[in-house]
Amino acid sequence: MSWHHCDVNALRWHVNALRWHVNALRRHVKGVCRRAMWIH
Repeated sequence: MSWHHCDVNALRWHVNALRWHVNALRRHVKGVCRRAMWIH
């Protein structure tokens, strides 16, 4: 049971990290799009 619990915690951590990266990427893309629109 302990290894399973550890696995679940690791999975949760990875999901949180993935969400954070997706949010950062979206923010970056939005910024780039805004800059491109402003330039053009």
